[in-house]
Amino acid sequence: MTIAALFPPVVRLAAENVFVVDRPLRADEVAGILAEPRFAPVVELLERLNQWAPTMHSDRVAPGVFDPANADLFGPLVSELLIRCAREDAAQARVEADMFLSFMEEFLARLDADAWPDHPAFALPITGITAMPGETHNGRRRVLRLQCHGGAAVAYKARPANGELLFLAERDSVFGVLGLPTLRCWTGERPDRLAYLWQEWVDPPSEWGTLRSSPELRLAGAVLSPTQARRYFRSAGGVSAACFGFGIGDLFEGNVLIGADHRMYPVDLEVFLTPVGRLSDTGLIAVPSGNHHVGLENQARWCAAEGPSHAFVDGRRIDRLNAPWARTQTRTVVADVDGNIGYGPYLPVFLRGMFDTWVRMCRSRERLAELIQDRADELHVRVLLADTATYGKALAGEVPLDGFSPAERAQLTRADVPYFFRCLAGGPLMMVGQDGEFVEVADGEEHVVGFDPDRLTLSGLGMALRDAVEYAGVSEDDVIDDREFGVHVGPTEVEFDWAQTGKRVRWFWDEATVHLRIDPLEHGFDDPVRRTLMRIDSWDARLRTRWARDGFVDDDAARQLAAHTAQAMVWLEEVIGQQGWPGHAMVGPDAAEAACRLVQHAEGQQTFREHCLDLVRSAAAAGDLPARQVAYLTDALRVQAGQPQVYGTKFRIVDGELGPHPLESPVRVDVRRAAVGLEPLTDYAQRLREEFGL
Repeated sequence: MTIAALFPPVVRLAAENVFVVDRPLRADEVAGILAEPRFAPVVELLERLNQWAPTMHSDRVAPGVFDPANADLFGPLVSELLIRCAREDAAQARVEADMFLSFMEEFLARLDADAWPDHPAFALPITGITAMPGETHNGRRRVLRLQCHGGAAVAYKARPANGELLFLAERDSVFGVLGLPTLRCWTGERPDRLAYLWQEWVDPPSEWGTLRSSPELRLAGAVLSPTQARRYFRSAGGVSAACFGFGIGDLFEGNVLIGADHRMYPVDLEVFLTPVGRLSDTGLIAVPSGNHHVGLENQARWCAAEGPSHAFVDGRRIDRLNAPWARTQTRTVVADVDGNIGYGPYLPVFLRGMFDTWVRMCRSRERLAELIQDRADELHVRVLLADTATYGKALAGEVPLDGFSPAERAQLTRADVPYFFRCLAGGPLMMVGQDGEFVEVADGEEHVVGFDPDRLTLSGLGMALRDAVEYAGVSEDDVIDDREFGVHVGPTEVEFDWAQTGKRVRWFWDEATVHLRIDPLEHGFDDPVRRTLMRIDSWDARLRTRWARDGFVDDDAARQLAAHTAQAMVWLEEVIGQQGWPGHAMVGPDAAEAACRLVQHAEGQQTFREHCLDLVRSAAAAGDLPARQVAYLTDALRVQAGQPQVYGTKFRIVDGELGPHPLESPVRVDVRRAAVGLEPLTDYAQRLREEFGL
């Protein structure tokens, strides 16, 4: 090991506007830096490490781990002190050095005192220790990764909030009850046992490959076979439902990991049993204006979510970085061997995982409530009094400290992002003091945490399903009917076969409300009307696609379509006369929409088709069809009657340009479209032009 390895590298700006490592510092550059008076605290730290390391003794740690040049352990600290000194903050640099060494002494005392799993993989001694960089709160007590002689890895987490014990532990945990992934988690028997945690480290899968590359950059991550991807995304759906139901937050990049067993693990569970109204509140998915480095990333972006704010731009000069760091690997982006990224291509299995886990939660809510209540006295939850961005501005000097509470100011002045927690059983708000002791805080009483079992009803999952479908980008043309998993998905609906109860459960939504409907399962998939509708629709789609791609000039295709549609309409009139309109409850969502398309594409039979429109309106009002089908059929009848359309769903080619048929009150068309769940007209038009090459 050399001392240069402790120092941050020299960086450069890549063509994609992200910073990348250019080269390590040379020995002569390191010597020049340490000769500058402003970097005196760094020299002092290195001297202290030389004196301190030989005194570190533990039968549980192998020789050499505490070598002062061990960059895995001491590199993050030295790098952060360099930046402090470059910003003329020597006093704070010395404080942080003291805090880190106290933290390590505390860690060793706990390591020597605590019991370990009786398993060969966890056999001691510890052969390697890595300090995770970027810890900005909790007295700068870092997460440590410990490599055991037996091969296993363990995380040491020196913080009071300990949701892992409630959710992830192998025994008596929420995830254990629900059949979700669990890990070995334990604490020691010392009086301060609530202030730290040991947890099995989540190793990545062996299926690791390139997610994205360029001449300058390469991003690596999990690249799975379709079978492995289905396993992962079903697990991810189940974990997502649980995190939504139990108010688990802060699940951004780095706090959600794919494991070696191709299942999803949330880690660092500090924020839990807090109010969560949307799936985005968990951090698993993004909102348009929010952080895109979420737990379920759907793009392989170059930028990293975190990283030092300053770096060497040459061998001597440290500058503030005005662009993000480039990440070289990610545990949050998951792809398959066909190049699909994220759960969107596996949406039915992801949603199935959500539904099945939510049902288990509903059926187990008394057991879960009892489990949480029994452990409430030993569980501590992190309480967020303000968002991290606000605290970040205060630490950067962009906002004055006098606007914060005394407890917040006490932590901000020691360069900590304020960290508060409360016992789940109740009691005062707490913070970690300068010396690691717990200190009561007077404010923040309105931030109450707890578990409400009444939330676990079928209707309670609706908003999370809506958010998951919208984040996947399902459009009007992306209706999915997955027979294997018994899931139907459209842009404003999700439907599940619930075979154990003989029911079909459907959630559907408009702008304001998510609705729930439960129907008998026996109708639909084996219904002869359904099978005929699906055959008609498949034949129609093949002919209509050929006709459209030839510019609507193929007379033979047009004649076949007209004959095919006329014959099908005769059959549909007989079905309606005998059984009524074939909606979702009768034939299933995809066949019901096929019936609507048939009536749209027909010509003539005006009286019968207007009768069909009345039936479609009634079905939509009852939740038996999506409202957009009313729009499609209304416009079809109006255009054929020579009247302006209402919703702008019908297009034509004029002088080689694809555009909508004349509109009634064009300035209000997007309002009318939104009311029935349709995208803005300009977006729809662009999609059509791209699809047909016009």
